[in-house]
Amino acid sequence: MESLARAVALLLLGIILLGGLAAVSILAQPRNRFLRAIVYLFNVAAITAGGWLAWLDVGIGARILGGIVLALGATSVGRMISSRDQQTS
Repeated sequence: MESLARAVALLLLGIILLGGLAAVSILAQPRNRFLRAIVYLFNVAAITAGGWLAWLDVGIGARILGGIVLALGATSVGRMISSRDQQTS
C-alpha cells in the first residue's frame, strides 16, 4: 500500500508540474522555434493529463486540480497559436 501511495503522489506531482509549466508559458512565450516545440508538447501533455484527472471517478479535489491543469494547458496552447498567427501576418 505504501508503494501505491508513492505512485499516486508522483503522478499528481507530475500533473502539478505540467500545470506550473503551462502557467509559466502563458506569461512568457518562448521565441526560439525549438523551445516553442518543446513547450507545445509539454502543454499538450498538460491538457491530456489534466483532462484525464478531471474525468476520473475520484474526489472533487483531484477533479478540480485536473480541470485547472487542463485550462492552463489549453490557454497556453491557444496563446501560442494566436501569437504565431500574429507573427506571420
